[in-house]
Amino acid sequence: MTNNLVPVPTDLIGELRGLIEASRGRAAQAINSELVWLYWQVGKRLRQDVVGERRGAYGEQIVAEVARALATEYGGGFGKRNLHYMMRFAEVFEDPEIVHALRAQLSWTHLREIIAFEDPLKRQFYAEMCRIERWSTRTLQAGPLRRP
Repeated sequence: MTNNLVPVPTDLIGELRGLIEASRGRAAQAINSELVWLYWQVGKRLRQDVVGERRGAYGEQIVAEVARALATEYGGGFGKRNLHYMMRFAEVFEDPEIVHALRAQLSWTHLREIIAFEDPLKRQFYAEMCRIERWSTRTLQAGPLRRP
């Protein structure tokens, strides 16, 4: 039995691997961007139309019920805790133009860390550092101005 395999140039395989990896990276970025936008919209809707001025026990009950319904259908990413993150996100980043800019460059994990800061200047600083310096969330969590 003879081996009829033709040798494939290694540079071709390397180039094809590069194309595959780049495409996968862009696909992941597009998915993250859409999820960030979705989470902002969910948070905004809950803040405006459900919770509104009715914070406290009634608002909490509504959020809990919404979480139960959405988590049943769409999974744990829509649980009560995550809905609170989404509401906080919409609260601290009210301007959709800012959200559009952030979603293209930061992950939901980055944004969840950033929204925990009470000080708007700290949030802006960390968002910029993550964006410009490409800080990982580990860098963000260990930063010199780390939240308490």
